[in-house]
Amino acid sequence: MTATRTHEYSAFEVVLYLAFELSNAHWRLGFTTGPGRRPRQRTINARDLEALKHELRRARKRFNLPESTRVVSCYEAGRDGFSLKGRRDGVAAPLPGRAGDREPGSGQLEHPG
Repeated sequence: MTATRTHEYSAFEVVLYLAFELSNAHWRLGFTTGPGRRPRQRTINARDLEALKHELRRARKRFNLPESTRVVSCYEAGRDGFSLKGRRDGVAAPLPGRAGDREPGSGQLEHPG
């Protein structure tokens, strides 16, 4: 007996990707929805979480995404030794530390909104 497929399904989910470049004074942000899309690049003051929320809203608008779109981010702390930790409100928060405390480039966060 052979099974017949009547429908094809895809688990494709659009996400907003966010790359951080962290320093003591500024955070560089790069947003995209995937390969082939021109990224949206912005620089904000370090640890300015209101500016980060604002840039997330503007990136969703630029890529025509709903507010419920999942955000996946990655970062490399660099010599200043800043890391990010997810908070309950879905916004990343800085954790100052020594650069040797973490493996460079290994940080990844997933924001719920």
